[in-house]
Amino acid sequence: MRKKYVIGLDFGSLSARGVLVALNNGKILTEAVTAYKRGILSATDVGSKELPPDTVLVDAMDYWYALRQLTGKLIEQSGVDPKEIGAMGIDFTASTVLPVDRNLIPLSEKAEYRWHFHAYTKLWKHHSASPWAEQLTELLKKYDRELLAVYGNRISAECLIPKVLEIFEKDRKVYDGAAYFLEAADWLLCKLTGKQIRSASFALCKGLWREKQGYPEAGLFAEIAPELENIPDGFTVPEGRIKPWGTGHAVLSCIDILDGPFAVINADDYYGPEAFKMIYDYLTTHEDDSRYRYTMVGYRLGNTLTENGHVSRGVCTVDPKGYLTGICERTYIVMTPDGAAYSEDDGQTLIPISPDERVSMNMWGFSASFMAELKKQFSDFLTNEMPKNPLKAEYFLPSVVSSLLADNKATVQVLHSNDKWYGVTYKEDKATVVAAIAALKQRGIYQM
Repeated sequence: MRKKYVIGLDFGSLSARGVLVALNNGKILTEAVTAYKRGILSATDVGSKELPPDTVLVDAMDYWYALRQLTGKLIEQSGVDPKEIGAMGIDFTASTVLPVDRNLIPLSEKAEYRWHFHAYTKLWKHHSASPWAEQLTELLKKYDRELLAVYGNRISAECLIPKVLEIFEKDRKVYDGAAYFLEAADWLLCKLTGKQIRSASFALCKGLWREKQGYPEAGLFAEIAPELENIPDGFTVPEGRIKPWGTGHAVLSCIDILDGPFAVINADDYYGPEAFKMIYDYLTTHEDDSRYRYTMVGYRLGNTLTENGHVSRGVCTVDPKGYLTGICERTYIVMTPDGAAYSEDDGQTLIPISPDERVSMNMWGFSASFMAELKKQFSDFLTNEMPKNPLKAEYFLPSVVSSLLADNKATVQVLHSNDKWYGVTYKEDKATVVAAIAALKQRGIYQM
């Protein structure tokens, strides 16, 4: 059925408004307004004697109630077939922020947080986070003037991160209980789709997010809230360090939400469907026993090379039973007219290497036990390795795996994928990858 209509919803401070529009001519067929059930919350609404000045709170469920009411009214008033409605647009003033748990339930809906006012949605005009906005402004003057300039050289209390920092300092129970801090519009999209969806528009507007750089690194906030660095007690962030701690620490940062088997991949690479199936099958059928039972997907070297320059690959050594015994990091592998070759002197001398060698492309499968090892070895890294290069030393995930293999505490079953791996190492690779992905989509292998 051809879609003929769209719905637009605008959520204000006290009410929400909606329109139903015909796609063929842009005509508004009907409109409606719904007042919120609770509106701006008072101190007594949230179990407090008094709220700090400039505190403006709402109940997230007001938004869900209004959405349902408005869509029902618009359909009833217009008489259109709901199946002919093709899309819904949702608008809020940013940043309207709420903390949610792993299941995307607002903390204010959970009994244990009902009387914690920081668990409620902070409206855009909630300005009690001004001290943290001022601190963040001064911090960005030191570490990221480019980002600060995007926001007019001053971070507003209306932005997302000052509101999060306020919660971090004023109500640690709420902060620790939150899996995510979401824009209210994004939360409604999550409710409607069952997926966590983030709007680039809201993130750009007041979320301190940039398309290329993403969100600021947690290390930038060390002067405001050192605990946000997620480093063990007894250690401090070296002065001047803004570089992330590396892939091992990136995974370690998920320690509070991972309680079962999990996979680790690079977010900007294409691995192919075969690899995901294999790693899923392994993780659902293997458990730790006297040793940790991990896995990785190894790719045929020839399926990972580029014609536009040299690449770095971890060449795997595998025993007759298929277990990983070591990874040799080859930092210069190139495709030549005679086949693949590597160099140990920056390309001056080339040594042939079989295109059938198995290489690691950072697709790992671990049991929950790996998190404890990451935590333990991170302290060792901070003690022994970080002082050697305080500003740039990184805690790499493969190094942790290698140490567990050396100590005979773990095995890593190497799974073999024959899929083509795609990544953009050089700008010239983009056209090839774009064409390859398009071909995969046409064949129904890659779906978006």
